[in-house]
Amino acid sequence: MAIDAPEQEDNRAVVLQALAISVPEIPLPSPGSDEEALMRHFNAHISGSWENFPKAMVITGGGINRSTIGSVKRKFQELESICSVNPVTVSKPEEGSNPLAFYKEEVPGGSPNYQIPLLVRDRMANFDVHRILVDQGSSCDVMYPGLFKTLQLSEKNLIPHVGLDLQMFNGSTTKPWGYVDLIVTFGEGKAMKSVRTQFMVVDCTSLYNCIIGRTTLVELYAVSSTIHLKMKYYTQDDQVATINDDIAAARRCFEAAAKNLNTVVTPKKPEPKKNPGVNAITEKGAQRGQAKRPPHC
Repeated sequence: MAIDAPEQEDNRAVVLQALAISVPEIPLPSPGSDEEALMRHFNAHISGSWENFPKAMVITGGGINRSTIGSVKRKFQELESICSVNPVTVSKPEEGSNPLAFYKEEVPGGSPNYQIPLLVRDRMANFDVHRILVDQGSSCDVMYPGLFKTLQLSEKNLIPHVGLDLQMFNGSTTKPWGYVDLIVTFGEGKAMKSVRTQFMVVDCTSLYNCIIGRTTLVELYAVSSTIHLKMKYYTQDDQVATINDDIAAARRCFEAAAKNLNTVVTPKKPEPKKNPGVNAITEKGAQRGQAKRPPHC
């Protein structure tokens, strides 16, 4: 369905659902256990109550309810005009504790957002990585094959995955490639903060490069808000850094999903301009400068 279609009641986008499922790691049985003991051990962890069922990490796609493609497109246009530079800002230090708070005045466009996911960018393995989904509902951090290959990682970088295969809603299963440990850096300058992140590499189609879940958010001491399309965290000197949503990347993901595409088309690099660079660090009273950026994906 064309994304330029006029807004009508039945103008709904129906796209394929894509999700990844995490399985809690199963404790290993005692050494020397016989076959019957092994079966009792594993059955105790994988059967029974809903609490023991694999947990969904992310669900994307499906019907676009309460909003048509036209209205979502207009929302993107509104946000792009407001958040054209997408800076990372650092608040000035104040007396006492600086709260990780979100205010009504920080809502882009003045109306709460429910249509657009919170996507950020950061640096890992000397690459500037775009299309990173921030998902507080994910119990682990996930990386998809496209990013794994772009970062020039290989099998020797993987830590073996011990546990069950991942199960999808349609009953199909997939086995994770394993885990990879990387240093992930958020922000620049005074806002720069690096954390060690262990990604589960999942062979699953996704419009995102990777998912930042609760594990990294806790390590970063960060709080995210989809309503405000922002993520805030404490810097090394206890100031509050704010990362705004990557609106352009979110729009590319939306347009790809609306066309039932499995990949996102990366725009050609524009000619150099004198405007401030994307993700430049800003402070009140400070001048923004163009920062030299590593390769991006």
